[in-house]
Amino acid sequence: MKVNQDAVLIEFVKNSSDEEISFLSSKLVERLQDDLADVLDYVGRNGSKHHNIDNLFRSASNCWEIYDLCDALQKVVCSEFEKRKINIRTRN
Repeated sequence: MKVNQDAVLIEFVKNSSDEEISFLSSKLVERLQDDLADVLDYVGRNGSKHHNIDNLFRSASNCWEIYDLCDALQKVVCSEFEKRKINIRTRN
């Protein structure tokens, strides 16, 4: 599943806007109060556009797998953030 997982995460991030990547990056890197909840809410709301990402998170059998998926998503988001040379967004 690791290869499929990576492909799904990469596809999801590549289809995200610079603003969305900036949002995800700040939430996944800083992980302040409610940041992971915000990420999961974002993924859930955008799952209708990206069925594979929604299905990937739904396939997690426990909370540790969800944390692992968030860690994997963070790596992909940070890589894309640097590749696109996105300006750092300040928190509201």
